[in-house]
Parts: sequence; structure tokens; C-alpha cells
Amino acid sequence: MDQDEVDAQKELWAAFETEDLERFHHALDLGAQPNLISNDDVSNMSVYEKVLSKSGSAKFIRACINAGCDVNYVNPQLNKAAINYVAESKNPQNISELLHKSNCKVNVDHQFEDETALNTLVKSLNPKTVARVSNCIRLLLNYGASPNLPDRESKTPLQRVLQTEDIPLASQCNLVIEFLKLPELNLHNFREGLHYVMQHYLDGRSVLLYNLLVRQLLSLTEDQVLELLAEYQKNVVDWNSRIMQRVLLKEHMSKNSEKALNAVIAILRLNTPEDNERLVEVAIEAGNWTTVLALLESDSLQEQPKSKLLKTMIKQAQLQPLLNAEYQNCLLQLLKDQENCVNQYDDQHNTALHYAVLYRNEIAIRQLLRQGARLGMSNGRNRLPIEDMDVKLLEEHFDYCITSRGQKPSHEQYEIIMNCLNLTNRQNDLDIAPIAYMAKSKELCPLLQHPLITCFLHLKWHRLSTIFYTHFLIFILFSVCLVAHVILRFPQRIYHDLPIMINTIILFSFISYMLIVNLLTYLMVHQFPSYIDLPLVTLLILTCIEWGEKMETQRIIAVFAIMLMAIKLTILIGALPFPSISTHMLMLRQVTSNFLKCLSQYSILIFTFGLCFYILYGKSTQTDSFLSYSDPERTLMKTLVMFIGEYDDDDFNGYYTSLVLIMFMFMTMILTNLLSGLAVNDTQTIQAQVELNAAICRAKLLNSYEGILKGHWGNCEWLRCIFQRLMHIYTDCSYGYLSIFPNQENRAEVYKQRHRNQSLETLPNSDDVCLASLSPDHKDGGSDNYSNVDSYEFLPTHFDGDLNDFEIKSNSFNYESISNALKGNLEIDNKTVKRALQIIKEKSNKEIEQQRVELTENRLEDVWNLLKELKNELTLKKLAN
Repeated sequence: MDQDEVDAQKELWAAFETEDLERFHHALDLGAQPNLISNDDVSNMSVYEKVLSKSGSAKFIRACINAGCDVNYVNPQLNKAAINYVAESKNPQNISELLHKSNCKVNVDHQFEDETALNTLVKSLNPKTVARVSNCIRLLLNYGASPNLPDRESKTPLQRVLQTEDIPLASQCNLVIEFLKLPELNLHNFREGLHYVMQHYLDGRSVLLYNLLVRQLLSLTEDQVLELLAEYQKNVVDWNSRIMQRVLLKEHMSKNSEKALNAVIAILRLNTPEDNERLVEVAIEAGNWTTVLALLESDSLQEQPKSKLLKTMIKQAQLQPLLNAEYQNCLLQLLKDQENCVNQYDDQHNTALHYAVLYRNEIAIRQLLRQGARLGMSNGRNRLPIEDMDVKLLEEHFDYCITSRGQKPSHEQYEIIMNCLNLTNRQNDLDIAPIAYMAKSKELCPLLQHPLITCFLHLKWHRLSTIFYTHFLIFILFSVCLVAHVILRFPQRIYHDLPIMINTIILFSFISYMLIVNLLTYLMVHQFPSYIDLPLVTLLILTCIEWGEKMETQRIIAVFAIMLMAIKLTILIGALPFPSISTHMLMLRQVTSNFLKCLSQYSILIFTFGLCFYILYGKSTQTDSFLSYSDPERTLMKTLVMFIGEYDDDDFNGYYTSLVLIMFMFMTMILTNLLSGLAVNDTQTIQAQVELNAAICRAKLLNSYEGILKGHWGNCEWLRCIFQRLMHIYTDCSYGYLSIFPNQENRAEVYKQRHRNQSLETLPNSDDVCLASLSPDHKDGGSDNYSNVDSYEFLPTHFDGDLNDFEIKSNSFNYESISNALKGNLEIDNKTVKRALQIIKEKSNKEIEQQRVELTENRLEDVWNLLKELKNELTLKKLAN
């Protein structure tokens, strides 16, 4: 070593002893070596070893490491590593510099004299240095120091900490907790340390305790877990089993620990249903659908009610927009367990379908509908689920509800089965409310032509048509009596009072009938009377009253009464279930409405020309004719007559007046052609939508009838019963499924609903449908609350196989046809049957196409795997050669 190096080395020692960092860096720049042992030093240590051992020398340690000193340096004579030297400093900054200021991994478990740095630090614990030494211990443990290596006395670091009694209890327990957090701590030491902190430091109010207990619980069997938890429940102060279960559940979700999940499932049977619901909600909110499904499939949860979980799962669509197949399986499992709660209201008077629509959860909407969620149940705001539902999704579900039984469409027993459960109410009667809303909505209105809805309206009309025909017949008799009344009194009153008196009594009976009908409609359906009913009743009353000598006024009143009666009768004729009749009535009403709207917009032109004619001809005209220009009122009337093409030669009495008349004629031709074009367009539109318009009209009419029948009659309930019997309306009819036999003159049968027809295991994209076994009602009026889901028959949408393979066996399907209760044979029209068959065919083709695509993908995958194998074989041959 030359003199310069010697001087630099001395400079390095002097700088360190005086703690001059700048001078220390200067010596390193001159070439001083921190690893060299000075002969002048009594301790026979190098500068690097001195720096590591001295407390508060973190900056000097960094300088040495930057100068090239090894973090895993080992003294060759003493076999003492850098980590052992730095542990003697008991300074956390020194240890941090050594551990974290280099890219090299430090061997923190190097043993000097059969002890690691961790052993050394634990043995040096005392009341004065407990804070600094505890931080050093944490640094080593976090870096990966082994907590299981014993010292010379065969004591592990944790055992040393537990035996150190002269340090504060809080510091001691905190150190013990640091050891317990380490997964590599051996189980014996872990249990010993856990027992100590549970006795002296932690209680049930600390979440940390439950986190520490996870490891111990996972090392036990299920029975041992239950026994240990029962022991903690008795001995631990403020023990909270809910927190323990949630910690175990989070352990499973974060680390995919099957033991943690098994422990949770073992605890479920000891919980209350509310605790189990909250536990599943934790997994739902975390979006861990595998865990949710495992919990739902456990025996404990299947036996308990889960009223709030369905709502919680539906809400996840808003928080987690990308829901996968696992979520769908969880929803199916929950619906399987909660099949009786699908249509139940919660505390906010909402059903599960309301929440699914609110949160735009299409998966939940689809599955709820397939499990029988009703579309006609209104919530607290009096809104139906169908009001905010997507049209395509609803149409897709209606298609799903149409299935077939039998392979060959030409077979005599081949039947089309329609599921109407979504369109029923709590009494299993057909609910007209969703159909009435569809008739009002422009978006949903086209769905009224769907075969399912068409059959629904047919069934409803078949049941309530007696009311319409009775009402229609009454109005015809009413019209005849009114005509007879007018003939008897006008233009001259006959001398016999008896016929007039009898006719007047009959008319007042009809008037009372109209008032009762309108009052019931308003009270039950909350629908105001039409714009014709009240004026018609008023005019009829005035017509029936004797006015004495004021016959002229009464004649005018009678005329308007007859006109309004004719309009009312025309509207009723338009509601007849005969498209050839109702279409023409609808055309008349639509064309009249559009004509008046259009004419009202252009009426300003008629008023303008009327004023012009009054100015031109008003003074020169001297006539008593009503159609003249003598005053503004008569001028306006004459202008209206001229609007239809009636002109007088006297009007063309000058060039300027003729010019005005020509302009009026030109305007008249334009408006006439415009109105004619609108009428033709309206007629074509109505003819193109004959069935749709008829369905809309019928839906509105049936809604008013249904509202009266289902309304609150109060103390007059007996009157409703009498009315239903007179109208042959049977209240014991339940609806659920409709079977149509297309090869038996479209004969239809209705079956009462006892259980769902959809298999809970059926995936949403599957077109297979199954009918669950339908049990008959008990003779005493009771019903079973269980369902035999094991016995069902699949109803494929395609036509393969033989019908006998799909015949419903008597022991599987014991449902009762109620067609006889409907007092007549049901027959569905050919158009509806053809549409239903077309839907079944399209579903079958779609299913075949999906199978073909899947088969192609599987073949491509097989080819790809084969090519990979060939490539690997070629590679091996090349290597062998």
C-alpha cells in the first residue's frame, strides 16, 4: 500500500470518528477501502464493521455501500456477517439502510455464534431500548427473517419475547402480534403466542384478534372449528362471531382458501337466517360469485329463507356492469331456493322484478320472468315493471314462453304450450294491467300481435265477452226506444199518453243504467266518462221531460240526442271482435279526428276569405236568404258552403272580385286534395294494422271491464257475486298454461298453475323448457307448499323424435283442465297458431345453428391441438438428431 492510500485510509478513520460525513466521502474518493482492518485499531475491526455496529451511522452505511461494500459481507475470521454487526447497533435506521439500499438480497438469517440477528435483537430487549429494538425486529421480520430459528439455548425469538417480563405489556404484546402475522411461524409458537395475547391484550372488540385466529382455525377440522369457536364464545370478552365469519370469508376470497370456505360453511348451520344473509351479502358485494354460489348451495342456506339476498344481487348490476356466467348461476341457485319469494313485496313495496328493471339488470330480468315474476304487480308508486322494460327483452321472453310437445307437427296430438304465468295475478287469474299498458305505449304496442298476447286477449275476451254483448244489446234497445220516443212526440205529439209514458219509463231506466256504469267505471278504474256519455245523458233527460209549449227547443235537443246516440252506437260497433266491421268504424273515427285537426289549422284561411267576401258583397246584398253576405255570421256560413264547391253566378261581378273568388277556389282545391290524401293515408295505415288496432281496442275495453269486476265493492260485494253469475263469469278459474292442438281444429285447453314450468337448472340461452309436476288442489281448499322439482318433462323447441317420448305421464303431470269451467270449447284463430309455429321453428333453427357453431369451434380447436402435437414431435426429432 503506497503512502497516498495509507493517508486516505487514515483520513477515512478520522472522518468516521469525528462523524464528518463530507470528509468521509472525500476519503472514499481518494481510494480508501472501508473493508480494510486497521492495525492501529484495538478492536481489530474494519471501518465498515465499525460503521455497521455504531448507532446513528445510517448515512455512513449508505456511503460504504455506494463505495462497493457488500451487504452480505462476512468477517472471515469470526464468520460474522454485516447483518450481525448492524444488529448490534440496535438502530432501525442502520438496519433499513443495509436492507433496502441495495439491489442484493441480504441474508438476514446468517448465524453468528449460533444466533441470528433476530435472536440477538430479541435477547437485547429491555425497558430502555424496547422501542428501538422493536422497530428493528419489525424490519427484519418484514424483510423475511425466519421466526423459527432458535438461539444457543434452543429458544425461538417468539419464545424469548414471551419470557421477557421487564418490558411494558403493550410493547411485548405488539411484538408478539408481529410474529403471529407471519405465515411461516410454526404452529406451536403461533398457538403459544396467540394464547398469550388473548389472555393479556386482545378481546372481542379488536378486529385484529379475529384476523389472527384465522390461521389456527384453518389448521383444524370442521368439528374442531365449531368446538373452538364455542369455547371462544364463552371465554373471550365481547366475542363477535359475525366478525369471525366475515374474516374467514374474506380469507377465502382473497387467498382462495378452501379450508376457510369449509370453515364458514360449517358455521352456517349455527347462525340465524339474518346472519347468514349478511354473510352472503359480503360475498355478493365483493363480486366473488364462486363463493356466493358455494354458500347458496350449502345445506344450511338452502333450508333458510333469504328474502333480501335477491335484491342485493340485482343491485350489483349497477356496481358491476360486466356480470358473467358465474353471476347467472348464483342467481339461478338463489331463485331455486326462493321460488316462492319471486313475487313478494319488500318493505318499500317493490318486487324483485321492479329492482331488476330499475338497475337495468337484464340477466336478472330474464331469469325472474322465466321463474314466473308477474308483470302486473304495481309498486308503491303505482308503476308496473313492464313500464321500463326493454321491448326486445320482453319479446325474447314471450318467444321463450312458447314451446311445443311432440316431434312431428303433423301428429294429431302435437300441441303448442304457452306459459302465461307472467300475465297472471295473485289469484292465478289473467291480469289485464300489463296488456292495458302495452296498448297505451307506442314502444310496446306492437307486442300485442305476439301469439302469447293474442291468446291472452282471446282467453280474456272468451270470459268477459258476455258483458260486452249485454252492454251492446242494451244500447241497441236503448236506441230503438229513443227513436220510438221521438216518433211518438215529434213533429206532433200523439194523443195517447200511455205509450209515451211507458217509453219514458224505459228511457229513464236506460239513463240510470248509463249513470251506474259510468260511476262504477270512475270509482273502480279511475277512468273518467267519455266525452259522449255525459252530454248524451243530459240531452236524454231533457228530451224525456215535458216542456209544454217550447216544442221547438225540445226538437233541437232531441235531434242532438239522436246524433250522440248514433255516435255511441258506432263506437260500440267498432269494438266488435270482427275485423271487417271494427276496421271500418276505426277508419271513420281516425279519418274524422285527423280531418278536424287539419281543418282547425287551416280555418284561418276560411275566416280570412269570409271577411273578404263580407267586405266585397256585404252592402250590395239585400236578401232574406240565410246563405248571404248580409252579416258576418251568414257570410261565414256561405263561405263554408262555397268550400265544398257551391258558387253563385252573381258572385263574379267584377275583375277584382273574380280574382278573389279564383284565389278562394284555388285554396279550396288544395285543401280538399290535402284532406283527401290524409284520409287515404289514414285508411291505408289502419288497414295495414287491422289486427293491432283491434287488439288495442279490445285491451282497453277489457281493462275497463276487469277494473269493475276486481274493484272494491265494499258492502255491495253480494251485488258483484250476483252480477258475475248473471254474466257467467266464473271466479274459480285459474290460468297458467295454454295448450293448443293445431291438428285438432286449433282446440285449446287451459291448465291451472300449481308450480313453474321452467327448470331452474335451464340456462337463459337454452330453449329447452320443462313443466314441473302440477299437483291438484286439495279437496278441502288447501294447497301444498312444496314442489316436486325432480319430476318434469323437457319440452324441446325442435321436432325430432316421437311424441310418445314426451307424453306427460299421469304420475308426473296431475293437472286439471279447466276448459269446461269456461263454458265452451276454446279455439284459437289460424293466424295466431301459424305465428306460434313460426316462433318455435325459428327457435329450433337458432338452436341448431348454435350447435353447429359450437361443433365447428370444437373441431377447429382439435385441429389446432393436433398441429401443436405435430410441431412438438418434429422439434423433439430435430433435437434427437
